[in-house]
Amino acid sequence: MILDPVAQFSVWLNSQPWSDQFNTVWQGIGDVLRFLNKA
Repeated sequence: MILDPVAQFSVWLNSQPWSDQFNTVWQGIGDVLRFLNKA
């Protein structure tokens, strides 16, 4: 079985107390990028 480093990082990130804030910021960045792509 080959460990997926991205999946491992996601599991680690979700275990951090600040993961919810990080996800909110990350989604905000994604929204901005989508907006810029439409412009």
